[in-house]
Amino acid sequence: MWENKDVALVILIIILVMLASFFINAGILWLICWAFHWTWWSWRICFGVWLLEALLSSVFKSNYNNK
Repeated sequence: MWENKDVALVILIIILVMLASFFINAGILWLICWAFHWTWWSWRICFGVWLLEALLSSVFKSNYNNK
């Protein structure tokens, strides 16, 4: 079935995708704050926005079936 290397690779890929998602969101939030001269950008706010996005995307997940 699954070997330990396969499981470790899948976990590593999931972690890397989550990190990429976080830093992309942080970059977009930084650009928005920079564009509007807002001064409230911080890593704490970036983390909160990222968690809120994950929560909202799981709650409002579309269930569209193309038949």
